[in-house]
Amino acid sequence: MAIITSGHRKEERFYSHSHFGTEIVYRYNNLILADLEDEELQISDNPIDLAFYAAKCALRAKEEMQKFKYLRTLLELLAERGWSREDKWDLLLFLERIIDLRDMELEMKYIEYRNQLNKEGKIMYIPLGERELAREIEQRGMEKGMEKKAKEMAKTFWQTVYLLISSLKAPVCQ
Repeated sequence: MAIITSGHRKEERFYSHSHFGTEIVYRYNNLILADLEDEELQISDNPIDLAFYAAKCALRAKEEMQKFKYLRTLLELLAERGWSREDKWDLLLFLERIIDLRDMELEMKYIEYRNQLNKEGKIMYIPLGERELAREIEQRGMEKGMEKKAKEMAKTFWQTVYLLISSLKAPVCQ
């Protein structure tokens, strides 16, 4: 599928190439962003539709203030969804990257707003570096938990063996 982001090439639905009498033709469907209705994309429960809406916003945004407003709107739309935390994380990273806010003052305002929504539990945001650290800590915790469980199982096993051996020993007659 081709996603058409500008007006030209709307009708083109194939790619062809020929060389020395050999020809290859690839036919594909296309999706024209301009043809998608903003309202439908905003109310859809499909994460791809929110990504399409973000792409449309990114194409329209010429000034940093527009980008800031779009990011806030997208963040609010994301907060309303009942998707898993992981899906929201991934989509939020995509939204932030596609809008590409570069004004430091506006970026700080956006981050403050995002952190507020994070504290309210409406979204869950962990920056990439911290996310990797959280995964590593979780993995180490699991490993330690498995190690502890293995030690407990070994202890239980040896206690059972000891009891079994003790019960098998015949009393000594004198």
